[in-house]
Amino acid sequence: MLRLVSLELGMVNHFKRVANESGVRLTVADCRDFNLKGMSMLLQLEGDRHAMQEAVKGLRKLKGVRHMYDTGVNGSKTLCLTVLDRPNLCDASLGTGIVCMQCPYNEAEVNPTWQVLVSRPDDIRELISRLARRGVNATVKSISQVNQEELLTGRQKEILAMAISLGYFDFPRKISLTELSKKVEIKPSTLSEVLRNAERKILENTAKSIKLPVYATAQAREPFNPEN
Repeated sequence: MLRLVSLELGMVNHFKRVANESGVRLTVADCRDFNLKGMSMLLQLEGDRHAMQEAVKGLRKLKGVRHMYDTGVNGSKTLCLTVLDRPNLCDASLGTGIVCMQCPYNEAEVNPTWQVLVSRPDDIRELISRLARRGVNATVKSISQVNQEELLTGRQKEILAMAISLGYFDFPRKISLTELSKKVEIKPSTLSEVLRNAERKILENTAKSIKLPVYATAQAREPFNPEN
């Protein structure tokens, strides 16, 4: 059975540290392994133009960062493709059988939380052991059961991250559905369905987590009667 495990990490999140010191918001929009030791991360920065420039300078100085290519500050946002040595957290998870459900580098500056999906208790024990060998103390905060049908697929997460980073959900939108469909290489009609399904799953999970009352399906679908 799948379990969603929340870990508290005894470490400093240097990505957030640099962002907070510069006064900008940083989001890891996507990440990819590209060789045996390296990784690429797509970072989105939001804030004042000068603050974002300072943040980019600070991020380039972080240990392990090899290259950083940014789109240039455009308005209040910029995207940075960062090539770096695989971070300790990502390196420790290789081969353990766990699936990262929430990027810990998007979390707090100190003692960030990491949510991972596991199928065997041994997987999480092995992950905690590997983290300890890398100088990171990890403590289990919570363990909960997961309905697989409620989880986003890897493809849904990839498309949703791209849509967010390119401003599809901004108001006004910075990219149209047609333009986004070309970037992810799927038909607009299919992309619209993927985004709707992803949004529905996120909203349903959020509704459950905050114990939002949910009406019965039959009741919700009853036609509106102005006389009621």
